[in-house]
Amino acid sequence: QKIRTRFTTEVPGSKDLNFRWLMVRRDGVPWVGPTPDYDRLLAPNESQEFTPGLNLVLSEGELERLRAMTVRADRQEIWQAELNEIRTSTESIMDATVPRYSLYVPTRYGRSGEEPRREFDLALRAALAGLVARDDDLMRFAARQAIRLALIEFWKEGFVSHFRGSDWGHSAFAENQGNIRSALLLDFCWHCLSPDGRALIAQAIREKGLVNLQCSEAVANQGVRFHRGLLLGQLALSQAGLGKPMS
Repeated sequence: QKIRTRFTTEVPGSKDLNFRWLMVRRDGVPWVGPTPDYDRLLAPNESQEFTPGLNLVLSEGELERLRAMTVRADRQEIWQAELNEIRTSTESIMDATVPRYSLYVPTRYGRSGEEPRREFDLALRAALAGLVARDDDLMRFAARQAIRLALIEFWKEGFVSHFRGSDWGHSAFAENQGNIRSALLLDFCWHCLSPDGRALIAQAIREKGLVNLQCSEAVANQGVRFHRGLLLGQLALSQAGLGKPMS
């Protein structure tokens, strides 16, 4: 099927016309995300080890230093307030569905702020707090969000980034964020994930993140920003032994 758009003007002569994008709504059954098989993808028992699995950014010594800081008299009240805020925030999205796109900016393409992706940033906070506090509920929440992120169909900002014939050339911000979040969650939640869960996240890093970051023509400060996603994604695959890093 093709769409033809005709423009007319009352003023003679040639004209230049620019428009950002054209939205076409297709009626039919709306897309429904997959249902995560948490029984298969999560480790069966409560976590016995509250340590990172890959040590990408945090060593055991550094983790112990953070734990020591939380019991200091001048830090206890702040730490407990942070824990309570994280725990309260996790309750509203515990059983959230899997979205189709991992939007970098929720308002891009005219979307309203009703479609945020803050749960994956919350997952990182929950994972780090769970490691420090040895809180299994927070760790398993973070692991569930890591699985949801891996199951998102496109690490893209929207349909214009991937449909056939599209020449949309926006840089890979969404893929970069997907790599950063997934690599860190794979590391922090390693002991909460089953081998299948770890493999699923590693596959998403490789096939939804790294492959597009490798092709992105980063300009200005984007190269610096994308190096973080590239390095964390490559290191996660290498440290986990779940597939060769991309050359």
